[in-house]
Amino acid sequence: MKEYGSPFFSILIPAYNVSGYIEECINSIKKQTYSRWEAVIVDDGSTDGTGEICDRFGSEDGRIRVLHQKNQGVAVTRNVLLKEAKGEYYIFLDGDDFWLSEKMLFEVQEAIGERHADVVAWWLKKFDNETGETNENRNFINEYADCQTGKGFLQDILLNGRNCWWSWLYAFHHTLWKNNGITFNPRRQICEDEEVLFRIFLQAQRVWVMGKYYYAYRIKRKDSVMGHLSFEWISDRLEVAEENIKYLQKDELIEKDLKQSLIRNFSCTWMRVGTNLYRVGGARQEWLRLLKNRKWMLRNLKGYGRVKFRMRVMMVRIFGVRVGLWILWLWEEWKDRLDFRAK
Repeated sequence: MKEYGSPFFSILIPAYNVSGYIEECINSIKKQTYSRWEAVIVDDGSTDGTGEICDRFGSEDGRIRVLHQKNQGVAVTRNVLLKEAKGEYYIFLDGDDFWLSEKMLFEVQEAIGERHADVVAWWLKKFDNETGETNENRNFINEYADCQTGKGFLQDILLNGRNCWWSWLYAFHHTLWKNNGITFNPRRQICEDEEVLFRIFLQAQRVWVMGKYYYAYRIKRKDSVMGHLSFEWISDRLEVAEENIKYLQKDELIEKDLKQSLIRNFSCTWMRVGTNLYRVGGARQEWLRLLKNRKWMLRNLKGYGRVKFRMRVMMVRIFGVRVGLWILWLWEEWKDRLDFRAK
């Protein structure tokens, strides 16, 4: 096998039952014009042949290391990946997604050298798994004339009430993780990124945005766990928001404006979950209980966001959780039907 030297990038890939997609994922790495990388793949107890496909790639290229474990979930898997990584910079890549440019790693390492950035960000294209069409999405990450501090980067994005909690949108210097002892909560099934990334950015000194579409995020995958709601996942989502808010309220070193923006952003989870309440069956009463227990989050949203969003919050505060969310759901259903008739 060829010798490529010590890896500059560690590509960290959690893989669970992605046999139909993992080849495209790994090939998008192998096609890179920049060669100083390692790909660490953790097969999280797949039952569809994913592990065997990864092993084949590993036997063909010494830069690809494959580990196998019993199914423990994505958060545990990401922690294993962090422990195994040997590169200067970490880049996450999900096993059902892929990169769009063969020059991505070359251009990112050039930017790191020129800008001395400890975080580099890029944009994504949503890849429709049913049609093969792509849709550009900047995720409200703006280009800058120079590097931002991590705090400045967060504040800029949070102004619009949006978030940047997808770990695969960035290359991180390894010290941001190791020196700060940051890992993923092993109990999480979803939102594991959201619980840690804002802490990473609070430590970052220089964040550079490439302003290029590098990442293909696959949507409408019928077998994706993210495509199906469950009580456990919704509980996780609300718990992450609650834990983040409590963490921020205790931290006295974060500037007041940034702290307020982050707390508001995480509090928005309440409305995102609540407005989907009547679109699912089964565990509706349990959902209501979770929302009622965290109704205090709505106080953080006073005067926040666009008029339409503030009206939603006011509706729930006036009429209560059950009635308020029911009214909002009926309103959305009525609008959808009017839009359909208009077509």
